[in-house]
Amino acid sequence: MNQSEKSRTEKSRTFNVTRNAGWAVVLHLLTILCQFVSRTIFIQLLGIDYLGINDLFNNVLIILSFTDLGIGSAIVFSMYKPLASKDTETLTSLMDFYKKAYRVIAVAVGVFGLALVPFLGFIIKDPPEIPENLLFIYFLYVANAVLTYCYCYKKSIITADQKDYIVTIYYKIFYFLQIILQIVFLLITRQFIVYLAIQMACNLLNNLFASRKADKMYPYIREKPKKKLGRAEISTIVNNVRSLIIYRLSDTVMNSIDNILISALIGMKSVALCSNYMLIENSANQFIKQIVSGFTASVGNLNVAAGRDKQIEIFDAMMLITSWLYGYLTIGLVLLTTPLVKLWLGDVYTIGAFVVFAMAIRNYVAGIQFVPYTFRTTMNLLGENRWMPLLGAAANLVLSVVFAHWFGIAGIFLATMAARLLTTSWMDIFVVFRKGFCQSPWRVYLKTVLYGVVMLANMAITWFVLSLITIEGIPGFIVQILVCSVVCNLLFLVCYCRTKAFGYVWMQFQNLIKMLFRKYISKS
Repeated sequence: MNQSEKSRTEKSRTFNVTRNAGWAVVLHLLTILCQFVSRTIFIQLLGIDYLGINDLFNNVLIILSFTDLGIGSAIVFSMYKPLASKDTETLTSLMDFYKKAYRVIAVAVGVFGLALVPFLGFIIKDPPEIPENLLFIYFLYVANAVLTYCYCYKKSIITADQKDYIVTIYYKIFYFLQIILQIVFLLITRQFIVYLAIQMACNLLNNLFASRKADKMYPYIREKPKKKLGRAEISTIVNNVRSLIIYRLSDTVMNSIDNILISALIGMKSVALCSNYMLIENSANQFIKQIVSGFTASVGNLNVAAGRDKQIEIFDAMMLITSWLYGYLTIGLVLLTTPLVKLWLGDVYTIGAFVVFAMAIRNYVAGIQFVPYTFRTTMNLLGENRWMPLLGAAANLVLSVVFAHWFGIAGIFLATMAARLLTTSWMDIFVVFRKGFCQSPWRVYLKTVLYGVVMLANMAITWFVLSLITIEGIPGFIVQILVCSVVCNLLFLVCYCRTKAFGYVWMQFQNLIKMLFRKYISKS
């Protein structure tokens, strides 16, 4: 590949990342607004008991999604090369394999969901007093989990082809429809069962319409495969799945079991209180994820086409971006979440400052792991030290019980953070640099620690500045947001503006602006 072709490839990669992230950001802003309106009406009409049930069973549903064993991700990884070479026969075979696998998975999700029924009494410490049958409600959540796998496999080829913004658009359209219908029917009927039925219907419709779009974009995937996958392709998928199983289990325990542990160890009402904070955290967190996840398919393309020096340069730049973004998010969550909850729902729905800090720090540690994990997966290195994530999941469960006894709710969040730091956080970096780049990982370890120290120092300075603001109410909160954003990001800029990674990011940003200007403005 000559220099001109390399330049065009990099520009195309940058444009795809920007387009995916741009669509995701715009739509996610609307999603956040809908979520807050929907949750406010939900709390006002149904109350804290239904809120606790909804959040607890949603986490159970996420755990059930572990049943796909990482097959979806493994198939996407396998599509990068045939998409780049336009090998439609292999792509058709992969899609056929994926379809059959997901039929089995949908059945397995239902079976595992029913198998959890005898353990519901252990998960729910204090059952809520509601007129509906709690077991029937749980069955509806299991049914929704099964529907998640119906007609969804074709979306994978859109994602692998760096056009995930299309999948995002369809998801958001039906999500908005779901929220609107749920609000309307809650106002009319105040029935939780109707609320869940609407969610199930919109989930299925999203998969159907996105599947039809994939058929139009890649018509060859509707054809019967002319060949079966060879042993080499199947072996690669099996090896990736084998490694992803452990990662999926670890991620499920790390990210989704906190509410279940809070319910089992402390009580369901605590789940409801924490869930409001988690909604704010997840809304902001997903906003950043929508930006950085646009890199995933492009990193897969990069690892196929680019040399080691370019890969390391991109790795360092992405580490700076994620550390900055998640640092900003963490500072905002610690300093502004409780004031927001007070304005939104009132003092009765607030939780302690230490719990908020533990929740935000746990989120920061998970967020900065995105880059090494992405490189590890797209470089097919998940098989290296594959048991470490399982060790992390076990450590999380043990530490959660111990820390909950010592620190209460905050201990459960601190346990998740500690388990991640002790296992997968350092191991992902080690594998990428030692096995992938054949370099020492210590430079990245030190830089990651430095990013964390800078973030905590930034938090302390920003907190001091905010403490000087005496304006109350909504005007005061708006001023706090503006001051926090300016001070926090200005401090990050001062700390990082002279680094090589910032120079590369700034150069790419300038190139992107020029490209967008030529593509859209100069033609108009």
